[in-house]
Amino acid sequence: MFTIIRNTVAAGAIALAGLASVAAYSAEQPNLKTYWDIQKHFGVVPKFFQLFPEAKLPALWNEYKSVQLNPNTALDAKTKQLIGLAVAAQAKCSSCIYFQTSAALANGATSKEIQEAVAIFVIEDNWSKILTETTFEMVKQDTNTLVSIGTLKETPATPVPMY
Repeated sequence: MFTIIRNTVAAGAIALAGLASVAAYSAEQPNLKTYWDIQKHFGVVPKFFQLFPEAKLPALWNEYKSVQLNPNTALDAKTKQLIGLAVAAQAKCSSCIYFQTSAALANGATSKEIQEAVAIFVIEDNWSKILTETTFEMVKQDTNTLVSIGTLKETPATPVPMY
């Protein structure tokens, strides 16, 4: 009986020591829970997640997970990645472009769709250099006209003179 009690006390002490080391490790690594969640999703923790400020990582991961990785949003994964690619191209972030291209391909995008997403960025970038804030009211009026006559669709109706 004494042996059983002694072994139980020893096992309890070892368990408490283990809990103390986990608590100490958690205090040293405040984002341990976030890193575990990232690993649960990806199977590994990509090193680039360690580049984010410690205080911001949990919020950034939750935001990313709830929109970008959430299958229950209005946009499918491929579309989200193609949008991300266009934004990455605008930001001129090579790492982001590589990641978003890879993620888009992994989610079913074709090479043509990747090229088109980048082409849309190039077109929008070119137009934005011409259509600055000083032209906003003119562009707004023209856009409202296009909406009202139904020509902002992929296949426009019969052209209607705007002026």
